[in-house]
Amino acid sequence: MGIIQFPHEPVIQAQRRQIESQAEIIEQQRKQIEEMIQQTDFKAKQQDLTELNGDGNRNRGRYGEDER
Repeated sequence: MGIIQFPHEPVIQAQRRQIESQAEIIEQQRKQIEEMIQQTDFKAKQQDLTELNGDGNRNRGRYGEDER
């Protein structure tokens, strides 16, 4: 029967540091996404990005008519 050899302790510690580093990056990205979602008015953002009613005239209808 063969003997199972486990990785050396330094290898395990290096892998653990790498995983913890990735976890921190993922957490930072999650917080950034959460902030973006909370701050975003999607309709206004889309208008700004496409310059659709980009002059701030947001009370006009789809085809430029006044909404009543």
